[in-house]
Amino acid sequence: MAMSIEGSKLRHDHEKAPIHSAGPLEEDGGFIHTDKKKSEGVFSRSWPSGREPYYPNQSSVFHGCLHHEYVMERWNMQAVDLSPDNTYEVTVQKHAYGGWFEGLEFIKDGKVYIIGADIQLFGENNSCATTKFIHIVKDDGYTYIVAQPMTFSEHRLRINIEDQISPETKDMGQRLGIYPVENSWNLPRSHRYHILNFPPEILHIIFKYLLWVPYAFVEPDVIITNVVKSYEKFKKPTYKATLLNEFLPMHNDDATYQPWRGSAMIKEKKICHGGREIIQLNRILRLMIDATCLRTCREFFQFGSAILYGNNIFKFPNPDREKPKLGQLYDWPQAIPYVMEQIRQGVPLKEFAGWAYHDLFLRFLYVIRPRNVDLMKHLYFWGTVSIHRCNSNFRDGRCPNCPVSLFPEMCIYIQFINELCPSVERVTLEIDAPTLSNAYDSTFSIQKERDFEHTITPFLMNQIRELNFVKSLTLRSWDTGGLKYAYDNPDRIHGSQDLDFPIAKETIRWFEDRAKGWAKEEQ
Repeated sequence: MAMSIEGSKLRHDHEKAPIHSAGPLEEDGGFIHTDKKKSEGVFSRSWPSGREPYYPNQSSVFHGCLHHEYVMERWNMQAVDLSPDNTYEVTVQKHAYGGWFEGLEFIKDGKVYIIGADIQLFGENNSCATTKFIHIVKDDGYTYIVAQPMTFSEHRLRINIEDQISPETKDMGQRLGIYPVENSWNLPRSHRYHILNFPPEILHIIFKYLLWVPYAFVEPDVIITNVVKSYEKFKKPTYKATLLNEFLPMHNDDATYQPWRGSAMIKEKKICHGGREIIQLNRILRLMIDATCLRTCREFFQFGSAILYGNNIFKFPNPDREKPKLGQLYDWPQAIPYVMEQIRQGVPLKEFAGWAYHDLFLRFLYVIRPRNVDLMKHLYFWGTVSIHRCNSNFRDGRCPNCPVSLFPEMCIYIQFINELCPSVERVTLEIDAPTLSNAYDSTFSIQKERDFEHTITPFLMNQIRELNFVKSLTLRSWDTGGLKYAYDNPDRIHGSQDLDFPIAKETIRWFEDRAKGWAKEEQ
């Protein structure tokens, strides 16, 4: 009984907690609690280290980690040095919002705020969507514990409508006629506030926020299988996103907040921390791409699918060595029409051809179905080329020190793009030299870059130009094997760069001239 009463109080606290979007800070002054004079420019906690914080009940516990006093002081002093024109109070405010340092306190409008842990969305088997607090407790001499362990019931903060909408908001909505049924968002199509009655420009902004990752490409991996032992068990589809010219993913399919995505939803909650009443701020994270809205109705599906597949850049890497290789098939020209027909008909997964079953690109085409394949506009392929000259004889004709070449797979992909993806207008190829090879005295050399250019020339002069509907081609590389990529080069090139070989520029110009010719014919 006590647990149920405590749980109801916890739900009531979160029900009253307002949710808002973090907007720009105003230079309204305010003050910071300090133990020293402001003229000294030192920020200090209002409660000393080692003092046990006071928690009147479980719902008022600060969730997160708090750095030591002098760590906070150093952070704030760095912010002051970077913003000498602003007052100390305004600088700390902007520093707290900009860096979002967990455990940092600041004053705004005369109220004390503290940044808490993020609220992440997650799902469980046989349960609805839930949220949880992530606890970060460091014990390295620089931080100390300020959060108490939460029970399992406290982790499960339901995010249904009743928990997220305050009674005041419900009452206002009913008076305005927004909610014809209590605790319900369902509106008739004829209602003036129905979302489909919004102007198309507004709908486009909403769906782009949910379904588009700007300035990045998405790497879909929809292969789920336990047929091969090397595959990870219980693997789920992933859609990792990477910023252009970045090597490591900025965020993956998990709910993580990135400043370049825009403002995040912030939840406020009053807590008693260190014997004081403080407002705790928790970011409510969102998925990189939330495609669940497409299941709402046919209009949502049609409008949103065009944005999801038409605006995003989909990147596919070269198949791994452990998986079946397309280039190993001796009869692949005869097998390609068969797989194309399987994708069109949507055959059961167990009947899908094995060599296409393990390929990331072809499996993606199979999963999203032809209606969505026809919406894609930009494809991105990455891989390495084999440029070794070891002159060794191997049973399968491949050198174990060199990765599988990108070109055999691309020759097959070109046929699928021409037949199934006629709406693709742009293709990006990232072609890299192998990083490991016993054929050269050094990993980077002039000869290696020459061999790289010699290897890609036939493909750029012939096969790539068989793309029948592509208007723009981009050729990039992280490493061509030249000395400009050497680690000991002080002017070393970092990141993906456009290929500057003459054959690359000529091929790009060939696609541009063809697109201009098509435009003249349409006029």
